Amino acid sequence: MIKPTYNRLASQLNKPLAAARFLHTAPALPYFTEKGLAPLYSPTALNRLYNQRLPQLLAKVDELSKHTEYETKSLKDIIVGTSLYPEHAALYNYASQAWNMSFFFTSLSDKMHEPSPDIRSEISSKFGSFEGFQEIFKQHSLGIFGNGWTWLVMDSESNLFIKNTYNAGSLFSMLPKTTPGLIAKETRRILNVANANLNGRPIPNKASETNEFPILGLNMWLDSYIDDFNYDREAYVDSFWKVVDWTNVYQKIKIDKYN
Repeated sequence: MIKPTYNRLASQLNKPLAAARFLHTAPALPYFTEKGLAPLYSPTALNRLYNQRLPQLLAKVDELSKHTEYETKSLKDIIVGTSLYPEHAALYNYASQAWNMSFFFTSLSDKMHEPSPDIRSEISSKFGSFEGFQEIFKQHSLGIFGNGWTWLVMDSESNLFIKNTYNAGSLFSMLPKTTPGLIAKETRRILNVANANLNGRPIPNKASETNEFPILGLNMWLDSYIDDFNYDREAYVDSFWKVVDWTNVYQKIKIDKYN
């Protein structure tokens, strides 16, 4: 066998390394899915959503991003980079729904507990009372006609508010300046991500941007409640409050408030 010369070895070592492909996986959960998450999910429903549906979404993201500029990107960066362009609608929707579901599942707990006085005080200061917040959140959720998500969101001024996104819509989407309403972003880095993925295409009027950080989200897709609640969405929302990880919520508020 011919041994490679020093120069050949050196030239190979000096070549830039290709970016590793980003294969997406479901997040680890702080509870056992095979036990369900009563009273929100039976074992059958939770298994279908977490062990079947979420991996399907992630596999589709990997499939659609293969051999594109997005194959080395995180879900969030894919959402940002594709949200401006209709030709990437399929990849955007799969990535967004996968991110939303991952965030949702990691915000829940199998240890039912009441929110602490600190979290009650923090939320009451923005909504008048904790119970008032729950009612406003519930009405937003029930107001979704079709599929969507309801979010407790914090902006860069530490204001808490409630917002719906529809279908697989994301809080991290960017839209042209001419689009009315608040357009979310994580940080100014998002503009750099979008520009890096242009391939010569202009951003229409660049993009409107606000800082919106998800604190808590509720899955209002039909497949999230149909197994256990049929069409009783009100009972589904009421059960949701009993499995929220309020410690996780409070930590997100404090982290986002001081960063």
